[in-house]
Amino acid sequence: AQIQPIKQVKFRATYSKGFAIPSFNEAYGLPTTGYIGNQVTTSQDGGQAFLNAHGNDPYASASYSYGLTSIGNPAVKPEKSTSYTMGIVLDPVRWLTVTVDYYNIKVKNLITTPNCSAAVAQYYANNGVTNVPGCVTAPGVPDALFPNALPLLGTITSFYGNANALKTNGFDVTAEIQ
Repeated sequence: AQIQPIKQVKFRATYSKGFAIPSFNEAYGLPTTGYIGNQVTTSQDGGQAFLNAHGNDPYASASYSYGLTSIGNPAVKPEKSTSYTMGIVLDPVRWLTVTVDYYNIKVKNLITTPNCSAAVAQYYANNGVTNVPGCVTAPGVPDALFPNALPLLGTITSFYGNANALKTNGFDVTAEIQ
């Protein structure tokens, strides 16, 4: 809706509801893996014990990459959104236009994968045991010099699911000089 009481001032507003069905990848996707660089340090929980168990060899102390794998989930529900905007357009002179708009957007059942960053820390702090919901860790290739020591983290696997909601709001301000 827009209302223009005088030529130099226009008020405008919008309201909408929408939905987004899961993509084929989010619902039925085969495992997709990306790799993240990491390094075990003495300052992290369990880091010093891990390095000591490997004799501080390059296997344990050098940078490495672990896989972050996402898998589709046919139980994922569609996202539902509600949004509205309110604003004003000012044209005080022919060569200047100023707009100020407030926006408010809320998405329910947001489709996402769980945040598995805590699983990395837990893997080394708890000798390979993690308990981050929705995140499954697997060890990597063992150290040839210390085969009985905890291996580097190999992969973290998670499934797509629905988060509670995401809300964002704020202001957009523009000025145009012609």
